Amino acid sequence: MKNVKPFLMFQGGVAEQAMTYYTSLIEDSKIHSISRYGTEGPGKAGTVIQAEFALKGQSFMCIDSYVDHDFAFTPSFSIYLTCDSEKEIDELYETMVQKGNALMPIGDYGFSKKFGWLVDQFGISWQLNLPHAHQDDARSESLMTEHKIYKMTAAKIYDCYIAKAERKNRTKEEVDEIIRWFTGYSQDQLEAELAQETAFAPFLLEAPALNPSRTLIKGVVCGVRVENVEEPTMREIRYLDKLIDELAKGKSMDKILRQ
Repeated sequence: MKNVKPFLMFQGGVAEQAMTYYTSLIEDSKIHSISRYGTEGPGKAGTVIQAEFALKGQSFMCIDSYVDHDFAFTPSFSIYLTCDSEKEIDELYETMVQKGNALMPIGDYGFSKKFGWLVDQFGISWQLNLPHAHQDDARSESLMTEHKIYKMTAAKIYDCYIAKAERKNRTKEEVDEIIRWFTGYSQDQLEAELAQETAFAPFLLEAPALNPSRTLIKGVVCGVRVENVEEPTMREIRYLDKLIDELAKGKSMDKILRQ
């Protein structure tokens, strides 16, 4: 065995654009080689047959698929980047999330000094971590597994939902309506829970009346098919994630609320 490299298959002819973007953001990175389709095909002329690039010494391969597939990248596979300073992690996160989606807004979740998880404009998932002083990445990853989304506050998740909706010209009021429908909270109760910084898991599991129609929610969000999630708390979280995802993708409120 000679080596092991992640292999990224892009759709829509964006492989070279993605490589250029990544190597411009991350120091000590470069594109090593590119072979492109000519006019004879089968891919569109100028798109990537195969390329190699490196990010901070880690080698990657990539292609532009000339076939349209039903699948795409999934957050279950991420590029994990350890940063040296708050300035570095903040600038990287803010730049990469602009045309993408936040999975865990940047913040202190207890397992490191600062952490953020996002999907960028090309569909690639990134975990950006700033360890505590004298903390190694193995310990950080172990603690992240223990905490995950359960101990994030409902207010942080709510802010993420609002940002995702507003980027697609949907409104805070629509997000509130979805959450009220899902949980049974009144608007006053919802605002009180957010102000108290209730953790997200009890915010959902101790809600006044989870809507029985939520079991009609099906499909994929964050690379996960929600109806197949076995762990009950995570299933409720993914149900709500899916509704907000539908909102951001332009679905009408009556369809989102299963009416």
